[in-house]
Amino acid sequence: MILFAGDTPIKILTGKKTQTRRCWKVRRAKPGSFHWAQTNMRADSRFARLEILDVWEQNPIDISPEHIKAEGFETLDEFMRAYVSGFPDADHAVARGERKHYVIDFKMVEITKKGRLMLAKAGYFIATPAVGRMQDLDAMDGKQLFENVLLEEWTMEYVKGKIPHV
Repeated sequence: MILFAGDTPIKILTGKKTQTRRCWKVRRAKPGSFHWAQTNMRADSRFARLEILDVWEQNPIDISPEHIKAEGFETLDEFMRAYVSGFPDADHAVARGERKHYVIDFKMVEITKKGRLMLAKAGYFIATPAVGRMQDLDAMDGKQLFENVLLEEWTMEYVKGKIPHV
């Protein structure tokens, strides 16, 4: 399990975030392993399944422009603000030797029903492969949304581009 907060679940679900940084006492993920992406400690908050591609240690200040993009940010300043707010005592813990900064590269391999609902609530559009037409989710009532988004296997497309199909 890897926890994500704020707008990061949508960034993951839309393929804009394929990397994360963690301040851990010991490495908790290894390449080839699979982890649930969740918004809290409860199993019902799972929104995607991630395959871990690579894990390494790196000081956050050494992040490259390519890795800033993989983190889902445009600038170093945006990234650093988010990182510091998520791990306010990280540098002190690392300096004391209590924790290390880890970089985790991942790819999404499954979107859960919760993830599809999160996309729907965020204003993304869903298309059925059988029908091949876009449906505006705002026009659906709760029952239609549940039946069409949560129970069906649908491919997902965003108005401005495709969401990765898994």
